[in-house]
Amino acid sequence: MTNTLIVSTCGTSSLTNRAGDRAGVLHRYANAAEGQVPADDRAAITGWIERRRQEMAETTPDQARALSAELNGILTYQAAAGPAVPAGPPDHHLLVVTPTWLGETAAGLIAAWLQTHGQSAECRVIPDLVTDDPVRAQSGLADLARSIQMAAQAYRDRGYRVVFNLTGGFKLVQGFLQTLGTFTADECVYIYQGANPLLRIPRLPVRFTPDDVLRAHVGIVRRLALGLPVAAGDLSALPETLTLTLDGASALSGWGETLWIACRDDVYGEAVLPSPSPQVRIADAVVRAARALERDRRVELNTRIDELARFMERPDRPNPDRLAVRPVRSGAMRPSTHEANAWSDQDARRLYLHFAGDLCHVDRLDAALHG
Repeated sequence: MTNTLIVSTCGTSSLTNRAGDRAGVLHRYANAAEGQVPADDRAAITGWIERRRQEMAETTPDQARALSAELNGILTYQAAAGPAVPAGPPDHHLLVVTPTWLGETAAGLIAAWLQTHGQSAECRVIPDLVTDDPVRAQSGLADLARSIQMAAQAYRDRGYRVVFNLTGGFKLVQGFLQTLGTFTADECVYIYQGANPLLRIPRLPVRFTPDDVLRAHVGIVRRLALGLPVAAGDLSALPETLTLTLDGASALSGWGETLWIACRDDVYGEAVLPSPSPQVRIADAVVRAARALERDRRVELNTRIDELARFMERPDRPNPDRLAVRPVRSGAMRPSTHEANAWSDQDARRLYLHFAGDLCHVDRLDAALHG
């Protein structure tokens, strides 16, 4: 079978299944941080965790399915998909975890079991993905959408299938990832009630298209997606379902992030858009040069401009390797004093820049310098 990125929503079943009388205390603190659990209960839970850790370390695959809903979904899917590619890399598992003591512990047990059995696994804790605070939950869903979409694209570029295993975890997260999976995953899989057969929902033949509101206010949406401030008056132009405010800062909601992820490349592929930041000025020469580019290159170019906007407005000046703002050698591209990557593969191109006070001027798009 093709190697697969399997994204699994994780709950606490690896601790609560076959827990007997301990299930009550485990459910009581399912949403708690370790420090919020009273000392006596914490000691009892810690003892059970160590017992279950040892038990899972010694389990066969069939036994593991009975102890963990998440592993039941994973192993049943893999059995149906067939043997792995000979000598190829193993499937990679991304375990979506809520920021709770028992959630992180249970996911760690699953990751350890998978790694012991020759598979690659990592836990992805989403800090605001909580079920007892609706505003924080929306922020967490937005972070989740962004994180999963980036991981899915990176693995798909390497030839992997993308499967969402929604057998375990909280209903809020399961429902959200089912929606995200309609255009991000190749299929979603479930198992209900333990021993039931695997339910498989293939990627639906649907495509989100940006509506008039998003197109008319794409500059605002870009700023929200970049984590840059937006004035309250500008924010009111967008439907309330697409935005949220947390601790005084505005951002895209989970649904807003989902819509933007679905539509972003369509919008970015059309042309070089006006800069999302007043501190980044794009010369007409760059806009003209972009008209002759392939669609995917225009997507990259708009993405680099996004990163320049964040570079200029954020006090910590994030400068990722894919952007890499740096001085131009020996004044070869005056008036530009700096360059940044537009893209680095094939016919590598650079953005040539100069700075004036708090402004960044994007002067030209040209070939990389040599020598």
